[in-house]
Amino acid sequence: MTSSGLNMPPMFNDTDKFNRTNWPTWSNNILSITTLKGTTGYLDGTIAKPPKNTSSPPPETPWNSPNPSEVEWETRNAWTKILLTFNTKNPVGLGIDIKGTAADA
Repeated sequence: MTSSGLNMPPMFNDTDKFNRTNWPTWSNNILSITTLKGTTGYLDGTIAKPPKNTSSPPPETPWNSPNPSEVEWETRNAWTKILLTFNTKNPVGLGIDIKGTAADA
């Protein structure tokens, strides 16, 4: 995993966090961030979790790779879920469930 992937997701100020009334602006901001980071595929579900690799470790891939290793996928999916929860005023109350994938959330 590249060191650039260890950065925490940006956190919006309270007035810009999702609150159910600001969907168009908030979703555009989230999409812009995931596009820049290369994680839009985790948000829309187009980057599926790869099967478990029991052989030697696969080569490292960049964050915008459509074919991450299982470990990379887990990290990038978690980063995307954190982006959503950090930037929502009441994640549980607004139905964000982080138990599954970022796309499920």
